[in-house]
Amino acid sequence: MPDCGGRARAPQGPCSARRAQQDGTLAAILWHQGESDCTRDTGYLYQARFPALVARLRADLGAEGVPLVVGQLAQKNATGWFGKILSNAQRYTCEHLYGPGAFVPSLPEYKLNPDGIHFSRDAQVDFGKRYFAAWKGVREKLAADPAYWRKTEPPKDLAKAYPIPKEQFAELAKIPLAPEIERYLFPDGVPEALKKARPSADLTGGLPATP
Repeated sequence: MPDCGGRARAPQGPCSARRAQQDGTLAAILWHQGESDCTRDTGYLYQARFPALVARLRADLGAEGVPLVVGQLAQKNATGWFGKILSNAQRYTCEHLYGPGAFVPSLPEYKLNPDGIHFSRDAQVDFGKRYFAAWKGVREKLAADPAYWRKTEPPKDLAKAYPIPKEQFAELAKIPLAPEIERYLFPDGVPEALKKARPSADLTGGLPATP
C-alpha cells in the first residue's frame, strides 16, 4: 500500500485514488503516458516497468477487477521503434496480462498542439468518448463473464516482448517482476546473465503471482 502520509514524494496517483475510495467506488483506471520514455536509452525496459506498475497499482488499490483503459500515443510517436514497444506492452498488459482492460489506439487524424506532443482539444474530446465506449465494452464483457480476459488468447505478435539488450540487464534486475511478467519477457526462461545481475534471491520482489 502506498505511503500517503503527506510526504512530498508520496505516489500522488495511488494516494488520491485511495482517498477517493473512502467515499466512493473505483470504477476505472485510465492511463495515457509514454512520451517522456521515448528518448530513454533503456526504452526496452518499459515492457517490464509498465506491467510491474499495473500489478502494484491493482494490489495497492484492491482493484484486481477494475477495467484498465489505456490510450495510445500520437501516431507520429507510436510508429517508431519505441512506439511499437510501448503500444505492444500496454495492450498486452491491460487486455491480457493484468486485465480486464482495453487498449484504445490513437487516430491519424488527431491533431496535436503546437508543442508537437500533446493532443489538441478536439482530439482529446474524441479520445474521451472512445475511452468511455471502451470502458463500457469491458463492463459488458465482465457482466457476461468476470474472467473473460483470462480466456482470451493474445495474438502471437503481441504475446512476446521485444528482446531486451543484455547491456540493460543490470537496470532490469532492479525491477520487481512477478512470474507472469518474466514469462512475457523471457518465454524460454530467465537468462543466467539476468539472474546473476539480481541483488538477491527474491526474483519477484514480493509481487503476487497471477493464477
